[in-house]
Amino acid sequence: MTVRKTQDVVFNRTGRVEIPASHVRRKVETTRIRFDGLHRGSWSDVLNASDLSQAVLYVDIQSLLLLQRTEVSDPSEVFEASWSGLVIDVPNELTNGDYRVKLQITIAFPADHREAGRILAQSNEIVIVEGPDTGGGRGPALLKVRPAADDMPDLSRLEITETEGPVLYVNANIPGMSWRELAGDPKFKHSIFSSCVRDILRHLVINPEARTTWGAAWLTLDGIRGHDLPDVDDLSVQDAWTEAHDFADTACEHLLTHVELTRRFAEAIAESEEVE
Repeated sequence: MTVRKTQDVVFNRTGRVEIPASHVRRKVETTRIRFDGLHRGSWSDVLNASDLSQAVLYVDIQSLLLLQRTEVSDPSEVFEASWSGLVIDVPNELTNGDYRVKLQITIAFPADHREAGRILAQSNEIVIVEGPDTGGGRGPALLKVRPAADDMPDLSRLEITETEGPVLYVNANIPGMSWRELAGDPKFKHSIFSSCVRDILRHLVINPEARTTWGAAWLTLDGIRGHDLPDVDDLSVQDAWTEAHDFADTACEHLLTHVELTRRFAEAIAESEEVE
């Protein structure tokens, strides 16, 4: 079995076969997600054996803060009871319930195939961690989401303290809309995402003590990890803030590219319009 992380294929969903969610064997553990293979069924019976031998199976784990794709080079293995499965490590801050996390399985031709990206079979996105409805801002989280207790004039407010880290307070006094509905609205959460990330990263530059507490999980995120934080101890306040802004802009741009924010925003809007 060959497993590697990749994000270099653009999928073509035309003519795909749907993999039922009940045929996807998975389990959420404390800081990791297991994919234990697929059950055969009428959906797999229609797959061409020759096509399957040339295809790749992609396991996508994603939340607003994470996009991780793992590749299995021989999809036929995942149907076998003896297959060892995949263990995908994710931060505890994502599995404790404060973020909705989704799993999607795709069998498609890889980037070097003449029909690169053509999907043979794909599951719908399977919600494996429900998100703020079950988390409620309790426990460790990269960005806790809570209802605001005051009558704020804005839709949300980000507060950062050293004891709790970043907390996003969402307006709870909008007529006809609960704070959870607002927090889960794709237009809202995608539009504020980058500004929250930049504020948090700037804070980590100016307050280095936070890097070993709540900030440690942020600095290990794919897209941010590997960027050296500037040393601003001997700089003037103005120069320190300039360094903090520059670092935050660069690291945030890499994170947004990694999680493919614009694509996922478009897909979330399309999905919400279909529901309506």
